[in-house]
Amino acid sequence: MKLLQSPTLNDNIRRQAAYVLGTIDPGNPKAIAALVKLLQSPTLDDETRRKVTESLGKIGTGNPTAIAVLVQMLQSPNLDKYYYSRSQVAESLGEILQDNHNRSKVVKVLGTSNKKNVPS
Repeated sequence: MKLLQSPTLNDNIRRQAAYVLGTIDPGNPKAIAALVKLLQSPTLDDETRRKVTESLGKIGTGNPTAIAVLVQMLQSPNLDKYYYSRSQVAESLGEILQDNHNRSKVVKVLGTSNKKNVPS
């Protein structure tokens, strides 16, 4: 999993690794941590970011770190300008939220941040 952070690794290999990590049993803390760390990479291309997000949605159910990183992504005005990336993040977040308490907190946070990110 350390290999994913290598600056010499190309994005196609990262996408493939993210896909494989998404097939690991749900809740696997090492796979979730690797995906979260990869999402925080500033050099990740949009297609790889979508694949990482999708895989996190498959295995990160109820994981507070995964929830937090996806919420941060949705709040970011720097998430790519294409709707489908933001849509994938929202879809993955919906998949990993387990209970109404977490859903309520996320909706509240996103409700206030989306007012700032909606173009006039």
